[in-house]
Amino acid sequence: MTSAKSPNDLDADIQDLLPDDDAVHGSSEMQPLNLDNLIQGEVDVPVKYQPNQSCTLCALCCAYFSYGCEYAPRFCWTVGVIALVIPFYLLVTAVFMNPTEHFGVIGKDYSNIQSQYDLTIGEIDHWCITGDNDSCRCEDPLQPEPMAEFKAWTKAHTYNKKIVDDLIQQGKANPDIAFLGAAIVEVMVGRYFGEERGSDLSAMKELFDHNFGESEDGKLDAVALGIAGDNNASILWRLLNGEMPPGFKPKIWWLELGMNDLGRAQCSEEVVVLGYLRIVEEILKNKPDSMIVINSMLPMAMFRGGLKPLQNDFKTLRAQREEHKKKMQKHKEQLEKMRQGRNNGNRQLRIFWGGGKYSDKKPVKMKDHQEVQKKFTPITHTERKVPLWTAITAINEQLKKFCTKHDRVFFFDSDEIFASQEEDYWVLRTDMITRKGFPTPKGYKEWESKIIEKAKILLKENSH
Repeated sequence: MTSAKSPNDLDADIQDLLPDDDAVHGSSEMQPLNLDNLIQGEVDVPVKYQPNQSCTLCALCCAYFSYGCEYAPRFCWTVGVIALVIPFYLLVTAVFMNPTEHFGVIGKDYSNIQSQYDLTIGEIDHWCITGDNDSCRCEDPLQPEPMAEFKAWTKAHTYNKKIVDDLIQQGKANPDIAFLGAAIVEVMVGRYFGEERGSDLSAMKELFDHNFGESEDGKLDAVALGIAGDNNASILWRLLNGEMPPGFKPKIWWLELGMNDLGRAQCSEEVVVLGYLRIVEEILKNKPDSMIVINSMLPMAMFRGGLKPLQNDFKTLRAQREEHKKKMQKHKEQLEKMRQGRNNGNRQLRIFWGGGKYSDKKPVKMKDHQEVQKKFTPITHTERKVPLWTAITAINEQLKKFCTKHDRVFFFDSDEIFASQEEDYWVLRTDMITRKGFPTPKGYKEWESKIIEKAKILLKENSH
């Protein structure tokens, strides 16, 4: 049996583990440790590798993960599976389940259309601007369809018919220009859904009366046939039901269409073009002596929302005036506060017109060839932005091409009135037009001025 070691023997064992002093110092004398040098960093300590902070963090994470796998294997497997599944899912959705969408592309060339019977909807690739057939509520653009469910719309249509009938009875059934469209045309003469708007639209009516008078005064005479909220199908119905009678023969039909089809109903570019050309062909057939001017679709950067006009659009004239008075009173109160310095000059008074802010807005950039967009994915939450300017550019190009192949149809490009081109972008002039495509008073003034110049040239060149 082995005897236990004495304390001296244990000390001897420990001494065997320590290095020989002579081997370390080369002498049997003890060398003192200079703590001052150690603190000042003068001792030469060899450093092989010092990891940076990111590597340290990675090592720490790996250590925790290894610890978790050792003591909680189920948790380890769960984290590992999730780490593999999520990247794989994103890859699959991005490549296979999330194809790119092409905007501003009209697959078929409609410039060679010779009659309404050449127009068919069977070859339409998609009905909605978003690339599908379900996200919008587009009506058949080739079939006339009234908005008779709205009493205000029916009233406005009756008013337009009366205007045309009165011109025929007065022997003025051959005006220089007949404007045809929706709200933009109706507002030109200070009306909204067939009712005369007083204070808020009186400036529009005064401008129209100033620009378009009797022919003997050296001015062009014109009539505006527009109803707010109209789409191409309802405008076609109006023409076939009293607003284009045989005795009514304008020299020029000036068309401003498609705004609600694209902006409210969110129809595809192809559907808008079909509806536009259906109206053009109807006028060409029934008015062989008239010219047609297709006004380019006005720039628009925001959807108006909703297929039909909102119920607020059908308020009575009295309610509209009361609402306008309240807005003006609110603006006056804000202005008074500014004058008294209660807001310390930190807020700028913004003037509203037609419900849109434009005077103090930064210009909106729009790109012609923004054709590829990604769809929405639930993981990345990619916002699905529809490039409206790209769609409008494609529609205008198709209409312009159509006009070059028909003798009595002309294209009027109004882009430079409402937008300016800067390198690869068009910049929306928000002092001339709102983001939703509605001209400001200043925009109306410039637009009508250019219309008169174009119309006079056409009338002079095509006079018999």
